[in-house]
Amino acid sequence: MKLAADIRGGHSVFLTATCARRDLAAPVLSQHLGIPQDEALARLASAPSRLAADLSPQRAERLAAILGTLGLSVSLEVAGSTCFDLSAQLAVWADAEKIAARLSPIVDRPPQDVARALRNCGGLILEGLDADTATTLSSQLGRLRGLVVTLSDRATALYDIYATRPLFDQEASRLAAVSSLLGTRRDGLTDAVATGLDRRNLDLLMSRLPDLDLIALDRAFQRFDLVLTGVTGWTDAQLADFLAARTHKPRAACEMLSPSEPVKLDLGLKLHVARQFCADYAAIGLMVRPILSTRGRNA
Repeated sequence: MKLAADIRGGHSVFLTATCARRDLAAPVLSQHLGIPQDEALARLASAPSRLAADLSPQRAERLAAILGTLGLSVSLEVAGSTCFDLSAQLAVWADAEKIAARLSPIVDRPPQDVARALRNCGGLILEGLDADTATTLSSQLGRLRGLVVTLSDRATALYDIYATRPLFDQEASRLAAVSSLLGTRRDGLTDAVATGLDRRNLDLLMSRLPDLDLIALDRAFQRFDLVLTGVTGWTDAQLADFLAARTHKPRAACEMLSPSEPVKLDLGLKLHVARQFCADYAAIGLMVRPILSTRGRNA
């Protein structure tokens, strides 16, 4: 089965890093695009920026290659191509090994690799699918009980960036500088270190910070568990009754709260639902925070 997108359409060339040799690159850009040299200089000075748009694949690749020999960092993007990513995530009750055994032959991956991916934030993600492949796979996987399938169109997708480890001060400063350049910011609720990036800006950020061990997640694939962090105005008995009803755990297990084993009130919520639930809980004196779920479900 074909899992790679069939790329067609006009190409754009993007400058992804500041150009130190604008004096050499400007005449090349001017000649290839038929634009005044001062305009070429302006485009080169405003990195990250689009240098050219709607070029044929051959012209775009040739221009990118020449600029690359001059030391510029450039990337190509296809306009008008239809490209999808697919996420397959476990329902909260599903068994990863059982689902992986059924999913493995469809995606042509070893069962143990599939099971490992299903436990990740965002689940098993298949990237760069053309429309026909995406539709076929979505239909096939959607018939597997215990699996939640989501498609996302890269042309409209938004991505958030998360740190997988604490960042050193210098690393955090570098991240802040790139984030400021791209006009993105942190999310204090979800702990995303950069939010709302389109695919081009996502690629720019990740290419500039490859050593920070960041992960990028399409918002359509993000699911959150809500963890109880504090209470106001509740007696111990009232809280135990509420938690037992909410989590379906024995009441005795809800009487002794431990910071090392925080209570999860809800599982696998979509981002907008998680935000609303946080506000609703706060209104009744329950402080919660969302953490990325590793076993998402529809919500």
